[in-house]
Amino acid sequence: MRDAKGIDGNLLFDCCASYCCPCCTIFQAGHEAGVDADFEINKTIELMKRGFEGFNPKKEMEKAKDQSKEAAEDAKKAAEEAKNEATA
Repeated sequence: MRDAKGIDGNLLFDCCASYCCPCCTIFQAGHEAGVDADFEINKTIELMKRGFEGFNPKKEMEKAKDQSKEAAEDAKKAAEEAKNEATA
């Protein structure tokens, strides 16, 4: 895009800018490419809203605790079974 638009800079600068401020880099690239930033930002916000719709952090935390307990119990059962098989 740099060559086509006659934009100064180089790959090293692009990498540094992308690392330090990816949002700014994406916005600038979109601007240079002629993308409607307001439309793209609103589209992104709507996608993010849909992703978080119905998300309940407390419920997810409880679910994760339950899954951890189940995994620990499964591991304990597997260890006991392996021990019993080894002694049999």
